[in-house]
Amino acid sequence: GSADQYVGYSKINLNRSDPTGSASISVPSGLSINNALKLYFVANLEQNYVDTGGNSYADWLNNLVGTSDYATAKTLLKANLQNSGTGFKAPLLMFGETTKASGTKQITINLTRNVSRVDVWPSLTSGTQLSNFEMECAYLWNVNVKNNILDGEMEGPAILQQPQNKKTVDGVGNIEAKLYAFPNKVLLCEADDNITTCLIIGGKYNGQSATSYYRLNLTANGSAQEMLANNRYLIKLKKVNGAGASTPEDAYNSKAGLMDY
Repeated sequence: GSADQYVGYSKINLNRSDPTGSASISVPSGLSINNALKLYFVANLEQNYVDTGGNSYADWLNNLVGTSDYATAKTLLKANLQNSGTGFKAPLLMFGETTKASGTKQITINLTRNVSRVDVWPSLTSGTQLSNFEMECAYLWNVNVKNNILDGEMEGPAILQQPQNKKTVDGVGNIEAKLYAFPNKVLLCEADDNITTCLIIGGKYNGQSATSYYRLNLTANGSAQEMLANNRYLIKLKKVNGAGASTPEDAYNSKAGLMDY
């Protein structure tokens, strides 16, 4: 059959305690289920989809995506950063793909998160603070606002001069499973650029009462950034060399590099 034919969709409900389930699909007229098929699966699409035409989710899915060939559907299937101020929230977009061999009618598909996760430890050891710095919170900046679901390419532009996902530390002082971003590729990262996905970390330096803020690019300056979907990036603080900026905005624009990590 043609690789450009729309197969259809089926909705299933899963839960965290038993994250497995089954679903069935019907192929369109003229295409046999016995054909070899390239199949794409998207989970939590309703909470993350992009539509610029003001359509409801049902209309968008049935009347736009559902009547398109593959090439057109690919341009429509985009994910959105739900809230430019608070960033990603559950449920996160998930994606999987597989090829069904001819003559078979059953497949197994694993769904993975379509976003990158960033965790921060306040020292090289989980939950242990540095002697001269107490981490309080972290933001992500320069987060892409859209992502093409089927090929994982970045839609852009990055959100500039705007913090994403302010998150505070947990009970042991870490920030884990709270910061998420769409994948990002940058050929050359610079200390104060507006395209490299970066952290702004806030905390108390050397016992001071005011919060200091520091910018940390997730990739070393002068190198390329390639944040991938369904990957965890763990930032461990090694050393703080002085008081940071007084605001997250000033830290974002700073080249000071006062944190080693």
